[in-house]
Amino acid sequence: MPIDGALKRSTHEKLSEGGHRCEATNPLEFDHVLEVARGGEATVAGVRLLCRAHNQHAAERTFGAEFMRHKRAAAAEGRERVARPPTGSPLPGARATILPS
Repeated sequence: MPIDGALKRSTHEKLSEGGHRCEATNPLEFDHVLEVARGGEATVAGVRLLCRAHNQHAAERTFGAEFMRHKRAAAAEGRERVARPPTGSPLPGARATILPS
């Protein structure tokens, strides 16, 4: 569920009122208090800012360490696939040569 700009600003304001778990201030991640998979919504009350470590800890407590390990591995694989072109595809800016038939 996407988190829009107005919600991000409101959540940052909530943080300035002491609504966070640790002393980390940067980088922080948006976290749904009730996970989207369990019906959570992107509202001011339903979103909080957590440091990466606490966000990952919360996810592992909810979904299990093994499940989250697989999710992180799949996400890393997806980022790697986007970062490098598939074998046999031209590099960005490369010109295709059309051979006469």
